[in-house]
Amino acid sequence: MFPLQTFRQLLLLTAALVGVWHHCTLQAQTPIAISEVVLVGEIAESFDYFGRQIYSGTVEVRGEKRLDYIAVEVVVQDSSEIELESIRSFVFGTRFIFQDSTISTSSLLPGQRGTFNCRLQTQAADIATYTLRPVWKEFDILPESTNSYHGGRPQWRPPVRNR
Repeated sequence: MFPLQTFRQLLLLTAALVGVWHHCTLQAQTPIAISEVVLVGEIAESFDYFGRQIYSGTVEVRGEKRLDYIAVEVVVQDSSEIELESIRSFVFGTRFIFQDSTISTSSLLPGQRGTFNCRLQTQAADIATYTLRPVWKEFDILPESTNSYHGGRPQWRPPVRNR
């Protein structure tokens, strides 16, 4: 048989292990809200009057959280795999005004889609390969005051422009 002191240590060890197991199972049951931006559909390739390459397409937010300042980064290379140009183009999305007056016009809610249009300075004939990669920021610290046009100030109106 175990002496009383050893039995007490065994009991404390068992209680500690059960507590750790309970803590781990609680953490495993808590869902983590993760969102990501994915490219949707085909990427349209065109060029302007001067022969410069233009890429356009659609992105979508998949997950449970809103994402802000969403952009698509395009890197183009020539046939020698030398990088010719790298450019970042923001997505046309929803306008959000944060409490510190920061404005994002490239935010998307979960399931929402936005379009992008990347205009390069590189001639289309010089490009051998290209890569597109969505990038974004996720803010929990700066909650928006509202997602409406007036930014939480109903009496506010945009300035009138005289032409």
